[in-house]
Amino acid sequence: MKLHIAKVLVLSVFLGGCLEPLVEDGVTHRGAVLPTGSAVPSIGENASALLRLDEYDQIDGDTLWLQSAFDGGERVWYWDFGSAPTFTQPLYMLVQPDVAGPFSIAGEPYGPIGHPPVWNVIPGDAAYSPFWQLLLAPISDSYDGQVLSSFDAIDDALASGLLLEPIETKIVVNCPVVTPTTRLQEVDGSFREPRRAYYRGMTVNYFDVGPVDLDEATDRVPVGQLFVLRREGQEPIDETLRQVDITGDGDLNDTNNIFHRPNGVVTHLFDVVEVVVPSTTASIDTNSDETLAEHTSYEDLFDIDGRPLQGRVVATYPRDQICNCPQAPRPAP
Repeated sequence: MKLHIAKVLVLSVFLGGCLEPLVEDGVTHRGAVLPTGSAVPSIGENASALLRLDEYDQIDGDTLWLQSAFDGGERVWYWDFGSAPTFTQPLYMLVQPDVAGPFSIAGEPYGPIGHPPVWNVIPGDAAYSPFWQLLLAPISDSYDGQVLSSFDAIDDALASGLLLEPIETKIVVNCPVVTPTTRLQEVDGSFREPRRAYYRGMTVNYFDVGPVDLDEATDRVPVGQLFVLRREGQEPIDETLRQVDITGDGDLNDTNNIFHRPNGVVTHLFDVVEVVVPSTTASIDTNSDETLAEHTSYEDLFDIDGRPLQGRVVATYPRDQICNCPQAPRPAP
């Protein structure tokens, strides 16, 4: 997570007001703060919790495969983590004074101490969101490596003086929670291992797929559009939906889907819209090449006012679904 957060902070960090203490004075949770070096059990050791997570994480199997699409005329790769809400949940990151730290608190630089992030919801919980708004929790001089594996532990650390008052930021990161054995396919063909976080006294796993913007007017993640093209009277031009190798390249991950983010906002949330195009429209199946299609951008389908272009769009059908579809970073040349 630190690499992505640092990239956001190179641009700007806007810290909000300080949070009030999470617990009343004198209220503590016995054993919540664990001694230095304590091991935190994995959710994989809790059969019922793991089964529930696997049921609700919206990932089939142990691998999340890449899919190809188009954005602004260019071919892109993305992951589909399923549907997601626009609201965020809090994530605590423990920080300390650090001359090279990316954060600024009261004009002083701070950096992460290496303690896993702490959150309070995962898939299957009523208010789960993969979008986490960062709360910086500065350690005090009394902190000596204690393990804080839950919100109760954060509360007790605040009450006992191990932590100073947390600072709310406007930084939001997309970190879907997954099972411990889940792997993420990268553009270069490698597979990413999940990272560790703490949740209610357990270790859980997640993928950091990058930062997103926060709409300051609503305090929610903005939503773009993902257009799924379908020829009139035919199936979508999408191998992942049809489970047919329409390009003949031996895989099932190519699509003529098109991303659109209004006003250039950074978001991973997209309203899914089915776009019906004429039956003569050339696409990746016509060319037997997943990089070549007649329509590869929003401007190929709609005018400046968002109206469908005559002769190119027959009809549009919103699917009433918001998907979490972050694009994968491209390998450095």
